[in-house]
Parts: sequence; C-alpha cells; structure tokens
Amino acid sequence: MEQSSDTEVEVKEESTENGEPDAPNYDVVVHVKPEKVDQIKSQIIDGKKCIVIPMDDDEQAKVNGVNTLI
Repeated sequence: MEQSSDTEVEVKEESTENGEPDAPNYDVVVHVKPEKVDQIKSQIIDGKKCIVIPMDDDEQAKVNGVNTLI
C-alpha cells in the first residue's frame, strides 16, 4: 500500500434554500459530524487517490442509506 503525503482536503459548505447540500457536480458527497472533519485525509492506495476517515471501534457509518459497522 503506497501512502501519499498529500493530506489536504477541501471542505465546502454549500446548501440550497431548504438547507440540503447542493452537490450536483460531485461524484462523491460525504457528510460527517463537525468533529470528524479535521480527521479526513487523502491517501494514494494501490495507485488511486482515496478519502480516508478514521473510525473508532464504536462508531457506525451509513453509506447510501445503509447502516453498517466498518
């Protein structure tokens, strides 16, 4: 696993009139609690740029509406 030193993650807070995120031009939209934002990093894994969000043992994630323990 190759790791990049690139850890810059751009965080934009854009929303529509109803408060929902406005993300029509994004392929991936990630919603995290504010206290997790500074933990988000990017890494090159197997030659692909990946978003990495550290998860504690007791934390849960919902991906596309499906609850899961990661």
